Amino acid sequence: MRIYNEAISKLLSRAVIIVLITGCTTTTIIYEQPNIPLDQVALINRLTNERLVFIFLYAHFQSAQIERIDGKPVPIKSKLQLLPGQHEIAAFYRDDGGLFFEEIDFHTNIVINVEAGREYQIRGGVKEGVVRVWVEDLETKKVVGISSMILEK
Repeated sequence: MRIYNEAISKLLSRAVIIVLITGCTTTTIIYEQPNIPLDQVALINRLTNERLVFIFLYAHFQSAQIERIDGKPVPIKSKLQLLPGQHEIAAFYRDDGGLFFEEIDFHTNIVINVEAGREYQIRGGVKEGVVRVWVEDLETKKVVGISSMILEK
């Protein structure tokens, strides 16, 4: 019963965090030049994959996020504005493993090349023993940067 209560408590606290973060959709400028029109910058969503994965009655939490862009810490906002061109992002993927599996914490750097007027999304996941973090164009689904790590068995 104690394990069940801890799992429910963990699940509910994460759900509240997701609602609070996703409810604050604004854009934050990550460059010094002021007053550049939105069609001349790229937008990148800082957070994604904040989801609960359910397998039967088992649930665990997965999340990918951007921590820094070009060495600068990014604020906790949903969307960031970037000038077009090449950028290096510091990203983080986490899977808490739920009750039955090991948790995964993967910090990595990804070089991306973004275009003006486009919107991008960071994503992450684990498949066949490899954890991957990537950035993709939301419209075309084209991957503009990726990093991966083989998990130890």
